[in-house]
Amino acid sequence: MVLSLRIQSIAKAVTIVALGFALYLGSSCTPSKSEPSQPRSVGTADDEAAITLAGTSYAKAWLSNDREAVLDTLTDDVVLMPSGLDAMHGKGEATAFWWPEGSPPALVTSFDMMPDDVTVDGDLAYMYGSFSLAFTYDGSEHSNTGVFSMLLHRQADGTWRIARYMWNDHKRNP
Repeated sequence: MVLSLRIQSIAKAVTIVALGFALYLGSSCTPSKSEPSQPRSVGTADDEAAITLAGTSYAKAWLSNDREAVLDTLTDDVVLMPSGLDAMHGKGEATAFWWPEGSPPALVTSFDMMPDDVTVDGDLAYMYGSFSLAFTYDGSEHSNTGVFSMLLHRQADGTWRIARYMWNDHKRNP
């Protein structure tokens, strides 16, 4: 009986050591969550300025009420994610959403984008912040504020275009 208890104790000890070793190996093979697995390339001040300019160009295109100028700020495979709606894919769906056939045009009278952060990683960049927008639609004045995030992609010519764009509207007071 003493021998049986001793064998059980040794078996438990071996099991604990084996589990500990397995956990050690598993943790040493997995990158730390606080450290990226690949070094991150940081954009230059020029990159950050160009990305901010891309956001400004987007707002200016709306202010000029120029459909083609707005579409030129987007990649062909853009994904729009408006507040409360399903994602829209490509410039065709963006056009149908913003300029529905047979509807009166919306005339943007004010559009400010205030970036809080711009992060560059190679040919991709992320920008988020807040916005305020005012426009006239079918004779009525409308205004809106909210937050946005954009993923931008550097094009072959060095310009930045919006590849993913999500915005959420702030709640309106009744």
